[in-house]
Amino acid sequence: MSGRTAAAAAQRYLASLRLVFGCITPPILVAGHRFSRPNQPNDIALRSGLPVRLRADTPLYFRATQSYLIAETTESTQGRWAVFERGYNYTFEAGEPRRELAAFHWHPEPNQFVRYPHVHLGPAAGERLHGLDKAHIPTGQLTVSDIVHFSPSPS
Repeated sequence: MSGRTAAAAAQRYLASLRLVFGCITPPILVAGHRFSRPNQPNDIALRSGLPVRLRADTPLYFRATQSYLIAETTESTQGRWAVFERGYNYTFEAGEPRRELAAFHWHPEPNQFVRYPHVHLGPAAGERLHGLDKAHIPTGQLTVSDIVHFSPSPS
């Protein structure tokens, strides 16, 4: 997403996230009070990072947090400021009580042990997956739309 100002780029980006997340849950996005700081990490969370019930027939929950950077660019026709995703944590939980089903992570900071995009399969994915909940299964970088497509839809 891009815009004529850093704030405009951030607003367009947040609007697109609300639209996509709205396909699976009420899109209650919470950004920091300074969500459009240029050239600095910015964070956003769906419902402050708390689990949100999905629109599904079975008890399924979703948590989402994301980091992004707003920087000047010459590649956009929409404006000189653009938003670049810099990391995420998308987690699906199932059942009552909730247990992790799958957690999609990307934390590329230099101080992180695993910096590539990956998924963890949690206990709710199946008891036969002993030990896989600790594995970092590579996924490639995923978009919010990819995550929404992964989400089970109401039958």
